[in-house]
Amino acid sequence: MRTPHSATRRVGVVAVLALLVSLMGFAPQASATATVQPPYFTFSVDHPTVTPGQTGTLTVTFTNRQAVDVTFLYIWLPMVEAGPQPAPGTRAVLTGCAGQVSWCDLGRWEPFGLRALMNLTAPLVPIAPGTSRTITLTYQYPATSDCTVHPVVSFAAHYFHFEYGDGTQAYDGSEFPDPPVTSTLVCPPAP
Repeated sequence: MRTPHSATRRVGVVAVLALLVSLMGFAPQASATATVQPPYFTFSVDHPTVTPGQTGTLTVTFTNRQAVDVTFLYIWLPMVEAGPQPAPGTRAVLTGCAGQVSWCDLGRWEPFGLRALMNLTAPLVPIAPGTSRTITLTYQYPATSDCTVHPVVSFAAHYFHFEYGDGTQAYDGSEFPDPPVTSTLVCPPAP
């Protein structure tokens, strides 16, 4: 049985590896002959457009596509801002993390923008074949944001790692929804 310290250390190691993989361009590449697998993640937002001060919710669902149990899952999910950038202090912030997650860390990690680091450990695992776990993240632009520049945030699993079977097998990957899942800041209608 792993101790909490051991699990925390493993998450730290995975986070460092994720950064190195993404920065060095060694992320897994699809080959022309590779079989296309269904995605492990689905993403949805309750508000494709938000106004300053309004809370939006991103729902992320992981489904085990393996034939055996998933015993550990780690996700690095940046909230990437695209288009014109709002002024400092008026950019989107992650405000909450809930659902079937055992650990979640929210914050800003430059130059990637907002990011959420999450993992599923006991008692939320194992995740049996074909079953799912769902996490919700809330986000918000401050009420003072300049919505005339229409900044856009997009969501994806930029890196994930899971272990399956007896724990000696692992999978690392990234998934970018097509079409992209985004949320745009807009001005409220004039009264």
